[in-house]
Amino acid sequence: GGPSGFCDFGNGTGHGNAPWTQQLVAGQWYFYVCTDDGTKVTAYLNGAQVGQALWSGGTVAVSGNDIFIGRAVYGGDFFTGYIDNARIYQNSLTASDVKAMYLAEAPAHGIAVR
Repeated sequence: GGPSGFCDFGNGTGHGNAPWTQQLVAGQWYFYVCTDDGTKVTAYLNGAQVGQALWSGGTVAVSGNDIFIGRAVYGGDFFTGYIDNARIYQNSLTASDVKAMYLAEAPAHGIAVR
């Protein structure tokens, strides 16, 4: 478990960081999504927005740089737990997209959704 997290996108010259605070329970399944639409970075937990920050960095460009999931680029803030079904999309997901994905995935993990 833990009390916080962040969603971070960078393009080599800057980054957008959307921190969030919500107590997570160890051993519980969570649906986490981080989006970048070119103007803002948004974090979602279980289909609901939990953090957002303005980000004027534009599109994340193709480069020879690594992509990090579950840790910070500077080498700290490692995620402790399991990451399953990580996806990278060519377009930014909308809040409606994220909610629909959560509603589709949650029942398979024993989460009752309305």
